[in-house]
Amino acid sequence: MVEPGGNLVATSTGELTFDQQARPDPTQNVAVEPRRPPVSQSQNPLTRAVAASLMAQHDSLGAIQEAQFSDLRFQRQRYFVEATPLRQDLGWILVTVIPTSELMADIYGNLARTALLCALALLGSVGLGLWTADYITKPILSLQRATQAFTDGMAMVPPTQPIRIQEVEALRQGFDHMVGQLVRSFQNLKDRENTLDTFLNGVPVALSVHDQRGQMLFLNAKGKELLVNGIALADAGHLAETYQLYRAGSDQLYPTDELPVVRGLRGETDYTDDVEIETGDRRIPLEVHTIPVFNILGQVIYSINTFQDISERRQTERLRANYQQELERQVATQTASLVASETTKQALINAIPDLLMRLGRDGLPLEIYNLEAVNWLGDKAQPYEATMYQNLPGPVAEERQRCVEQALATGTIQRQEYEFVSRGQTFCEEARIIPVTQDEVLVVVRDISDRYKVDRLKDEFISIVSHELRTPLTAIRGGLGILAAGVLQDRPQKAQQMLHMALNNTERLIRLVNDILDLERLASGRVELRLEPCQIDDLIDQSAGGLAAIAEVAQVTLHIASEPALVLADPDAIVQTLTNLLGNAIKFSDPGQKIWLKVERLPASSADVNGADMNGADMNGTGTHDGERSPQPYLRIAVQDQGRGIPADRLEVIFERFQQVDVSDSRRRGGTGLGLAICKRIVEQHGGEIWAESQLGQGSTFFFTLPLKEL
Repeated sequence: MVEPGGNLVATSTGELTFDQQARPDPTQNVAVEPRRPPVSQSQNPLTRAVAASLMAQHDSLGAIQEAQFSDLRFQRQRYFVEATPLRQDLGWILVTVIPTSELMADIYGNLARTALLCALALLGSVGLGLWTADYITKPILSLQRATQAFTDGMAMVPPTQPIRIQEVEALRQGFDHMVGQLVRSFQNLKDRENTLDTFLNGVPVALSVHDQRGQMLFLNAKGKELLVNGIALADAGHLAETYQLYRAGSDQLYPTDELPVVRGLRGETDYTDDVEIETGDRRIPLEVHTIPVFNILGQVIYSINTFQDISERRQTERLRANYQQELERQVATQTASLVASETTKQALINAIPDLLMRLGRDGLPLEIYNLEAVNWLGDKAQPYEATMYQNLPGPVAEERQRCVEQALATGTIQRQEYEFVSRGQTFCEEARIIPVTQDEVLVVVRDISDRYKVDRLKDEFISIVSHELRTPLTAIRGGLGILAAGVLQDRPQKAQQMLHMALNNTERLIRLVNDILDLERLASGRVELRLEPCQIDDLIDQSAGGLAAIAEVAQVTLHIASEPALVLADPDAIVQTLTNLLGNAIKFSDPGQKIWLKVERLPASSADVNGADMNGADMNGTGTHDGERSPQPYLRIAVQDQGRGIPADRLEVIFERFQQVDVSDSRRRGGTGLGLAICKRIVEQHGGEIWAESQLGQGSTFFFTLPLKEL
């Protein structure tokens, strides 16, 4: 049994029709469809010869539309070949090969005897020939009827009867074996499809899958609520027309080249929220996320899209826009009225954290307030000597001038957002140009760098969490898929390894969720510390003992140098901090290296909090702590490793959310970049400080302090 594309589905020779060779990367053991070998690469030479003969007679196996009969000479022997296309959606082709010499041996013998006796008993010879033909063709007709039943549907395949002809009996048994394989394969595929459909239909967002032509292959239940046409026969060029997709706020169909599905098929990861779908009674705004799926050759084979109704969000944005317009109107009104009262005007302006500038049509400032609110004015000692456009970068200045001219011409408020670099630092600002008179505008400039930073943090969160979720889920699905297929029934040890891999990836997902929840609770202040007297030695023993096995596997040696000290702390939180720091040190240490943990009691008068070498040498690497004097005695805990070190420009960043020294660490070493952020929150809530010192190639040291309090 072969596919129209030439892949071997099943064979009566006993040859395996699935590639079971394990891949180095577990994620490559999962494929979108089974890996069947080409029939031209079959291990059976007769199978390869039959495939070559059929390919020589037809341009491709898919060109066979009806039963074809031919003969084949292979290794000095002739064979009878029948190729029958199955009348099913799969389009598979059933190829039957019978040795002509063995099949016709009895016929030739009988014909020879008949020829000798023809002169004596013509009627007897004719009768004998007919009986012989009927005796031989009955088995073949039985197989043909079974084949026809299989092509019409697998539900009712009549059983074949045992045959006394040895060669035909072998063919019958091979046929029955092949049919059994196909029935089991179809049932397994159906079960897996039902499981996947149940999972995807339970997802609370709409999800669709498209092939390389843009044709929709799958749409879950939530998607069918939004796309009333369901799965329609439409390629990428007709998606917008078929599903009535419009650009938001217009009657223009969404351009094909800009559709998220098409971007995904080009290998791009896309996000957009300017799509609207016509449902008959109203238009629904959609938010669409698209990711491409690649094969092992790096070619895009699918585009996966998630989308959801954002009508409520649009309503909120409109309310916010109305609020902003009202705010702008009030600012303009108040600015005009403040002309009569300079004292009141100055007090109000000083309370606004924005740059206010009265600007003439020629671009020269007439009046400027809050000069320190922006970073592009140049010489602030003479702000009125140059036009506003001369102080801005070229592209920003051109857009600002256009907005000013537009505001003066139309009498409407103009808005501009831009990004620029000043003194090596990137700033983001928003400017509003409000017309006051025919030749004068009010320019309000606000620093929105923090908002842009939040947006970038959100993007990093989505990228890291999607990777950290998809990687273990892919490994779990791959292992369970292999177990469900029954491939490892005879290999219990390998099956146990697959289950262990699925368990490890499940624990990885749990750690990710716990880290995110812990950080959120700490950041929101919902976690109340349970402070109690604790011996720091006991806390260190708990964290080091929990990591001893991991250090032994990593061939890393832990050295603990502590001294008795009683602190008022939350024991679980401090153990979590020590565990995160020691775990990071083990993760980034090579086999044979050492890790030191040292506790020091320092007096209140100690001026140098950081920089002490844990081995008696001078660590004095690049650090982030300013070495301020502590107002009371404290403990300083340090964790030092001999790893690769941290660049100086990353020593502060690594304590922020979702930050790592190298983004590839999340893939090679695991982790989400939340551990140090959690440590920082815990230490600060205890009234301490945390920082890092490092030299590239020589290792890193992480310090944190805990104030000693009288108990």
